[in-house]
Amino acid sequence: MRIRWVGDSRDYVKWDCVFENQAGRFVFYVPMLRWKVDPSCKHRQVQDHFDQRKNLKQFGELFPGRFSVFDFDGREYSRSVADAYFQSAIEEFQTLRQSHKVLVFIDPDTGIQPGGGAEDEHLRKKDIRSVWEALKSGDKLIVYQHASRTNGWRENLLKHAAEVLKMELTQDKNLYFDERLARDVCFLVLEKSES
Repeated sequence: MRIRWVGDSRDYVKWDCVFENQAGRFVFYVPMLRWKVDPSCKHRQVQDHFDQRKNLKQFGELFPGRFSVFDFDGREYSRSVADAYFQSAIEEFQTLRQSHKVLVFIDPDTGIQPGGGAEDEHLRKKDIRSVWEALKSGDKLIVYQHASRTNGWRENLLKHAAEVLKMELTQDKNLYFDERLARDVCFLVLEKSES
């Protein structure tokens, strides 16, 4: 996720989804932050001025006493650190899990790794599986997904996620979106139940 997009119309849908699904759970936000210099901005200091003004901890006001932002020692997310990044995130939410049910919200730039392979903007398949496996009954997982350029992208996402997680998913139960606010995003919503 790039910090520059915090506060756009997609955030209304994003945080509506999390708010609607939290139901007493501790919200653990995994933003997968990437600091990318915008080539159209001529001065890094100008970009830093605006980007640094956005504090992700502000979303905790929606969930008083039940919100944490994962911070990987201030480092940005990339595939090169993905194994350590998600291992650390899992350890952190499992500590929270000792006293709360959790809702883990993973926020990559574009969503789950497509069939062609993962780039830095994707949540790798193995990482969504490892987070899902670490959750306990009553916990939830939400994953941001940006639209692809194909028709039926939501249905394709659902089918792809079902294959990755080896489970049945339905649009009514497992997708959250609001086309009035943002047509190009949706959220995969999963609840762990007794196995």
